[in-house]
Amino acid sequence: MPRHEELEDVNLGPGELVRETELAVLVRIKDRKGVNKELWIPKSQLTDDSEVYGKDNGPDGKTGDVIITGWFAEKEGLE
Repeated sequence: MPRHEELEDVNLGPGELVRETELAVLVRIKDRKGVNKELWIPKSQLTDDSEVYGKDNGPDGKTGDVIITGWFAEKEGLE
């Protein structure tokens, strides 16, 4: 089994920031069937390449590709 840092990051596709707390963001994404789904993601599990990362980072960070760590994707069954 690969170690956490060896798992590849996962692009969940286009998403939109819905809500935010100090530690997490609630994003709306489309699942594999094209149905809107809301998902809480810890900010620590968003990669530097994620285009959605929270309002605290200025006007950007509200829409775009949601890219999470491979470890979190595996844990949540999002691969």
